[in-house]
Amino acid sequence: MIYRPANQIQTKNLKIKGIGDESLSIRFEESHVADFDYNLDNENLVINAKLTEQSLGEFESRIIVNHNEIDYHMPIIVRVSEGAITINEDGGKLSIDVSSPSSWSYAKISIINKETGKTFTDSIVPGKNSELTVYQPGEYWIEAEIDRTLSAYATIQVEKIEHSEKNLANMLNLPEKPILIISAIMIVTAIVGLLVRRRY
Repeated sequence: MIYRPANQIQTKNLKIKGIGDESLSIRFEESHVADFDYNLDNENLVINAKLTEQSLGEFESRIIVNHNEIDYHMPIIVRVSEGAITINEDGGKLSIDVSSPSSWSYAKISIINKETGKTFTDSIVPGKNSELTVYQPGEYWIEAEIDRTLSAYATIQVEKIEHSEKNLANMLNLPEKPILIISAIMIVTAIVGLLVRRRY
């Protein structure tokens, strides 16, 4: 669950497989940061959390599901941050910008595929949005480290991929600027080497 001071309520959907019509007991550990409640519809568990305290940071709670007299403990991470990011997704192309704080100079963006754990990274400055391409549909976790003092978090569901071109740097998770700089140095070195060789 991810909160910003202006955003007080969050909802998360979970799918509980293999339950069917069997009865469940669901409860939450006490949390001083958020009040939790839920709605269970067949195998879909909808968790609602309302922020009760404006403390910034990362807090942990647990949901406890009792099934056939066995307790299953699932951690819930609650993150409260002043930082915020805006994400636009178009067929697997993600455009990310920092929307809060209003004044910032640098942000490192990490995009993590929930299923595979594969991470893509980029850095942005004001006026330059991050534009990364993902190659698989699914849920992605996004973290922005803003000016090395604030963090902002978001999740996005990519339903379908609508691009076919493959950017080698993005596929290999390599930063494009250093590759361009190294390539330029190698080309200049080769040209200088050929010119020196011709003279002698």
